[in-house]
Amino acid sequence: MPGLTFTPDIMVSLKQFSFLIQTQIINFNMIRYETIASFETYLTLSTYLTIPSWRKFR
Repeated sequence: MPGLTFTPDIMVSLKQFSFLIQTQIINFNMIRYETIASFETYLTLSTYLTIPSWRKFR
């Protein structure tokens, strides 16, 4: 079937496309981990800051 022959241009573009998808997935995972880490630090900081004042007011 002559319509399905992969020319080098198509192969290069496919490789670039898969590389782009992989980098996007890596970036998304990095962003997700960063947001989770910042949220955890925010929770720990808020609990540490609110517990002493809460003890003070009792």
